[in-house]
Amino acid sequence: MRRRAIGFFILLVMSFLLIIDVDLAHAAEHKLENLHIQVIIEDNGDAKIIETRQMTLSEGTENYIVIGNLGKSKIKDFKVTENGQEYEFLKKWDLNKSREEKAFKNGIIKTSDGYELSWGIGEYGYHEYVVEFVLTDGIKQ
Repeated sequence: MRRRAIGFFILLVMSFLLIIDVDLAHAAEHKLENLHIQVIIEDNGDAKIIETRQMTLSEGTENYIVIGNLGKSKIKDFKVTENGQEYEFLKKWDLNKSREEKAFKNGIIKTSDGYELSWGIGEYGYHEYVVEFVLTDGIKQ
């Protein structure tokens, strides 16, 4: 039974990585130096995702993660922290705001295929972000 559970967990993580498309605007100018993803499976089938991202940023106003092909699953409880400071969650994320207006803020954009999890860059240079969110109904059985 334990081997079966481990195999199922590996399959879940691999499937999750296929539905997440990490896309940084102007990727040639940005450098994602390290990415660590932790997945915690809750008893109710939800999956809590915790990503630690070490990045050097040189232009643009925001970072985002595109998540699609979720079926009935939803994204909730999205938060971003940097150096122990939790970003302010905005119910309506405005793509057109300036870098200064997006600093220390995050939000979700619903798209026809899923979500874009967005957060402001603030100052250019090195950043270590902790990005957390819950994927509901991640485990069906």
